Amino acid sequence: MVDDRETRRRVQALEQLEERIRELEKTIRRLTGELTKAGEAQAFEKAHQVSWQLAKAQSKLDQLMEEWEKLAA
Repeated sequence: MVDDRETRRRVQALEQLEERIRELEKTIRRLTGELTKAGEAQAFEKAHQVSWQLAKAQSKLDQLMEEWEKLAA
């Protein structure tokens, strides 16, 4: 009984984590597109801002992936 509850909690935590990862991946794709457009337009300030956002999102994604790996093990 306790194992079943623990398993359900773990599965639910993994599902929530996977959803957060999917959302972050979408954000990274969007930011990558914005960065490309800013670069093409030579909008260097915009490119700098977007690259900062992109770096923060990638760092968060890396953290979530590490968390996912620990939970999935």
